[in-house]
Amino acid sequence: MGSMSGFNAAIIVVFASIGLIALALGLLARAYSTGALVTGMAALLALTTASTWIALAWPEAQSTIADAPAADKPIAAIISGDLQTLLEQEKREGDQARRELASAKQKAAALETEAGRLTADRDAEKARSNQAERDVVVARTKAAELEKKIAELEAIINGANAATATRLPAIAASSDNKTLRSKLNIPLNTPFYSSKRLTEPQLVAGLKGSWYVMRLKRGNGPMVFADRKFEIPDAVQEIETSTRAFQNEVMAPLAAAGVRTQVFLRGGADDRRVAGAADAVASRELMILPRLTDGTYVPAPARRSPAKTLTNNDLPNLRADWLRQRIARILQINIGLLENPPARGRERTVELLLFVAW
Repeated sequence: MGSMSGFNAAIIVVFASIGLIALALGLLARAYSTGALVTGMAALLALTTASTWIALAWPEAQSTIADAPAADKPIAAIISGDLQTLLEQEKREGDQARRELASAKQKAAALETEAGRLTADRDAEKARSNQAERDVVVARTKAAELEKKIAELEAIINGANAATATRLPAIAASSDNKTLRSKLNIPLNTPFYSSKRLTEPQLVAGLKGSWYVMRLKRGNGPMVFADRKFEIPDAVQEIETSTRAFQNEVMAPLAAAGVRTQVFLRGGADDRRVAGAADAVASRELMILPRLTDGTYVPAPARRSPAKTLTNNDLPNLRADWLRQRIARILQINIGLLENPPARGRERTVELLLFVAW
């Protein structure tokens, strides 16, 4: 330990000598040559002496360094120049700090991504909520418009009913021929049927009087058959409703007044050739009043049997016969069928011809 203390003292003397040399140089620079000389010589003497001490004490100092206590190891290591251990420790600590920094940055990036996702979800939910509110407003607006339209349609229907009642007031309760005749001579357009007086006084030979063409309605509109069809299965209920209205408002008052009437049906078809699939025709025989060239009809019916393969000429008769079966049980009368060949522009419907002998 004594050698180590001498070695340490020599080190101190070396540093002091260096300081004196620096002072001598400073004095010399300020032109104090005598002082600089004295100081420089003292510094050199001290430096020489310290160097001698170091040279003599170095072997023993090296052994002492090896046996130095743990507390003196860092100093000993620095003095001996063995800095590798400290450098490796610093490197390990630096690497550990960099790893911790990278991990912290990774966690921060993950948290930033999660925050962005949550923000996007919040914005999307807010957008959906706003869209739902707009949809509610649009639905309420449309509902209000529909309610307004319903009110307008109800007003139109009520007005039409009132107009019909005005044009044909209490016809069902009237038994006066003159009143009935004046009402029927006015064109009618009710929700269930329309009527128009014909100019022919004798549409069927032997039946001279007034003739009216009536058209039953379905859904407040005309009854029209589909192309190549002679039945309307989904219109049966509406046709029966319209027929009952016609029975109550026209036929019953005429019967109550004792007026002789007769009803005929006349089907219609355009002049196009039947092509493609058509309704199957059951084998049956129809009694048809033949049509003359002047548009009138002979009173004696002729037998007509539809072809097994449907033709366009069969459609008017088949349509009239189908309607006859629907309304005959309601009117409780015999109904005749009028021949009506297809013609260009002719409607695919069935007309009801009412004969009244006033």
